[in-house]
Amino acid sequence: MKFIKLQLPIVDFIKNYDKQQVLYDLKAGIVTGVGFIPSALALAQLAGLPPVYGLYGCLMPVVSYALLGTCRELAVGPILILCMIVAEAQSVGAAHGLNALQSALVLSFWSGILQIALGVMGMGYVVSVISQAAVSGFCSAVGIMVMFSQAGLLLGLKVADSVVGAEVPHSSTHSPISHDAPQYAFPDGVVQAMENLINAFKDWDMGNIASIIMGGSVVVFLLCIKMYKGKALPEWLPLQLLPTAVCALVTWIWGFDTKEKGQIHVISTMPSGLQMLSLPQAELLAPFVGPVLMLASLGYMNGLSVSRSYARKGNYEVEAGQELVALGSANLVGSFFSAFPVTGGTYRTAVNAGAGAQTPLAGAYSACIMLLPIFLPQMLYYVPRPCLAAIIIVSALPLVDCQLALMLWKVKKEDFCVWVVSFICTLFVGVSEGLLIGAAVSWVLVVRASARPTEAILGRVPGTRFYKDTKDVPELEVFDKVLVWRYDARLYFVNAEHFSDTFLAHLGKHQPSFVVLCADGMNDIDGSGLQVLADIVGLLEEKKVFLALAGVHTKVMKVMQLHGLFEKLGSEHFFMDVDSAVRHCIAQDPACYVQPAEAAGIGQDPSVVTTELQEGLVLQDATGVVEWGYQKRSVQTFPDSFV
Repeated sequence: MKFIKLQLPIVDFIKNYDKQQVLYDLKAGIVTGVGFIPSALALAQLAGLPPVYGLYGCLMPVVSYALLGTCRELAVGPILILCMIVAEAQSVGAAHGLNALQSALVLSFWSGILQIALGVMGMGYVVSVISQAAVSGFCSAVGIMVMFSQAGLLLGLKVADSVVGAEVPHSSTHSPISHDAPQYAFPDGVVQAMENLINAFKDWDMGNIASIIMGGSVVVFLLCIKMYKGKALPEWLPLQLLPTAVCALVTWIWGFDTKEKGQIHVISTMPSGLQMLSLPQAELLAPFVGPVLMLASLGYMNGLSVSRSYARKGNYEVEAGQELVALGSANLVGSFFSAFPVTGGTYRTAVNAGAGAQTPLAGAYSACIMLLPIFLPQMLYYVPRPCLAAIIIVSALPLVDCQLALMLWKVKKEDFCVWVVSFICTLFVGVSEGLLIGAAVSWVLVVRASARPTEAILGRVPGTRFYKDTKDVPELEVFDKVLVWRYDARLYFVNAEHFSDTFLAHLGKHQPSFVVLCADGMNDIDGSGLQVLADIVGLLEEKKVFLALAGVHTKVMKVMQLHGLFEKLGSEHFFMDVDSAVRHCIAQDPACYVQPAEAAGIGQDPSVVTTELQEGLVLQDATGVVEWGYQKRSVQTFPDSFV
């Protein structure tokens, strides 16, 4: 039973499911389902698919997450970023003879498989390695491209389709102008989007005025409503439903779907009923590797971020691995039911939570609501495409995050460069290429930082036992024959050469009699690091230079013991902290101790007093005996005038 609960979290939810929770979940399901019908239609349009497939994306994937998910409020469905990746990948599918739907199902299938596999193996971190700067730059460029791609529909123009491939099969019955409303695919870069838009203006006529007025009115309405949401209006209010219903009603009453009255493109006839079981062409993985990685990564990052946010508010926990499995299952199951990739949506979840969702079953209830337009598609016949384009454009505006770019410019220039590279490459090269290049640049910077970590020569803050970088803090106490050096990284094959070269450079410059290596930032060491450290130990022995290692981590100490380096050095070379090591060196040669010129006590021999060290994992303190464990013992220390 415990195994079933771990694999099917819904069992725990049902166990304590009461009447009040049922009512709250029903309310949330109805509000979310009805409110996001326009959004589902619009996102399918962005993905380059007939609108009905947006409804399919809110059916089986949502039910699958309800069974496996651990977040009570998360509402699963299509989101703008994933739809954009699906649309952009259609050109890849077309090159292999796939139509738009077939490409979308392949992406859904393999992104689901990848997420499930990583979730089962506990390797969710693999798809969470894209930096915030790369994602933000990517999303900002996508927001701009989305607005350009939908501008033609908003203006009532016939924008050229950027995908050359088989058409998506759907109903053969169309409205009087349905043949003039192709399924728009995402452009390959902002340049192509602008070219398509400019070319579309060649067919401009006065009939487009109706589309402009309708689409522009929806944009203005949605922006105004957003300003008051959460203040005068409740958080759970679905923004898109009212303008969509009004526009559909106006189009039907005044006949704006005909050429005589303005030629506003409408959804027209959609297929009625559920699709038969679809079989993704899963053998075609290689061409879609890039989009699949992006879908799996961004889908998981977005879904987990939203889940954790609401879990903190509700004072409960979500299990990251189980969430990855749940989202992967939603995509995998959806690929057999004509659904393109989905994840947890920020705005959709806010509405679901605001409406009172208590368990993931609220999502299952919203899926039932989605069956209504699927079996009664006539109710969506007059929904204008300019209205859907307006919904997408308003949704894309928050993606353009210039504030983060400005913040990165102020605090971290390297991350700002990653943002710019990701933004420009996405905007002018392509969607998949942009994010991958941005991620690659961020990883190059990570490797560079790891290969060339910070290091510092330390001095003591007067009157304390603390040591700081001599470059950062002036007027530190320094030592003539004692080199105190800190290395701020794990010591492994990537930076072993840098460690050796930098240390030897300091050794040649300062010619010390004692070297104190502050190792508290060295939290790990591998074979290459051990070899470099052993070589340095041998060199210092030849030069008769005493090496003291301070603050060595337990993990590093165990590796050194297994290697034999600990025994080679001897326990008298290991100290708990830098101050203990320095005091030991000064005790060996008091002439090493130096204070600022006017300071009192220069040249004074350090007196020795006795104190007791009562706790701590002891390596060596001053000239005390080295032992592991907790103990009481006498050690040498210095009077306060030397501290």
